[in-house]
Amino acid sequence: MPAISINSSALLAAVKLLMPLVPNNPVVPILKNLRLLAVGNTLQLAASNLEADLATETDLSDATADFDICLPAKLLLTTLQNLPSQAITLHLDSDTYAVTLRAGKGRYRLPGENSVSWPNPTADKPLVHLHVAGATLSHVLKNTAPFAVNDATRQSMMSVLLDIRNQDIRAVATDSHRLSFIELNRNLVQVEGPERQFILPVAPARLLATLTEKTGPVTLQLGEWLQVRGVGWQLRCRLVDERYPAYENVIPLNQPYTLQVDKQQLMGCIRRVLAYAAEKTQQIGLRMSDNGTLRIWSESIEVGTEAVEEMESSYNGEDFEMGFNGKYLLEALQVMPEGSVDFQLSTPNRAAIMVPSAPEPEQPRQSMLLMPVLLSSMAPAA
Repeated sequence: MPAISINSSALLAAVKLLMPLVPNNPVVPILKNLRLLAVGNTLQLAASNLEADLATETDLSDATADFDICLPAKLLLTTLQNLPSQAITLHLDSDTYAVTLRAGKGRYRLPGENSVSWPNPTADKPLVHLHVAGATLSHVLKNTAPFAVNDATRQSMMSVLLDIRNQDIRAVATDSHRLSFIELNRNLVQVEGPERQFILPVAPARLLATLTEKTGPVTLQLGEWLQVRGVGWQLRCRLVDERYPAYENVIPLNQPYTLQVDKQQLMGCIRRVLAYAAEKTQQIGLRMSDNGTLRIWSESIEVGTEAVEEMESSYNGEDFEMGFNGKYLLEALQVMPEGSVDFQLSTPNRAAIMVPSAPEPEQPRQSMLLMPVLLSSMAPAA
């Protein structure tokens, strides 16, 4: 009877990594499983949803030949989560495909499936190769993916755009209210291939951000599929074959006014004031003045609440008021680097652009575009 021995914590870590790709109601029933394949003293695990697949490896304590089985992912995860860290053994019944997991004095029988039905990745010739530090890629994806639209009917916007240009590369995501874009110059990423746009679905983008957070340099192979290999793992996903919206058309070119504020101080003011805003609109107002005072306020006419705060700022334009969804503004500020933030402004009804006041020259340059809302009232007296 084929069997493998492994530490339960090591197996649990590998299973957790794969779970985001296990579909809840798969079109192909075998995809509710994980594939476990022992090769020498290495256990290879894989998950797939047909649009993306992830494989990872972990060391075995001991193994016999011909261990290749598909096991129910959620049942395996639940079992491992409730076991203390210890040596466990999995015995495969080659006739029934059932696996018996032995841990201490416990014995657990899991129904398995023949791995012959497991989908095999299709070959794809890459058009472009990107070489980038894993931590840099993770930072880029973590600060763009949260702003992709959450609407499966607009697949191209439920994604992160990789816009490969002559001088730099942009990662872009938008939900129509906010647009996050990060520029990487050619000192941060090496490109082999032509200028081109690739659209990465948001779920694999989030997974890739986690995988690369603590890894070294990685290479992204981009064609009809994205292929990325790290230490002990390999991710593949189908790229979106659609046209991404012309995002540059919504970026204002002439923003003559600049409001400079401390990020953490502004976020604190917004959090306090937002608690008094109308629950439905989450609307807050900002009044910019060249005397160095920024006034932030909100109100709810239905409830009868009102809040106003003032903070120091630097502003070089005409005095005017501007409204935002406070929740969206907070989330946009959250991904900006620490320190001071510049708001590039023109009029109350045009988008505001947020950039770091003093960007690091050898770091990705983060920019956020935030659409305003129509203010329902004037700023109250402090």
